[in-house]
Amino acid sequence: MITNILVGIIILHLIAGFGFILWKLNGPAKDDDDDDESDL
Repeated sequence: MITNILVGIIILHLIAGFGFILWKLNGPAKDDDDDDESDL
């Protein structure tokens, strides 16, 4: 029982971490590209 809860927490933590990394990589990159295009 406790093991299942711990495994669930670890899996959710990994999913949240990957989601956060993808959000940080994709978010600012698109904004920076838009800023560069508007400067031209």
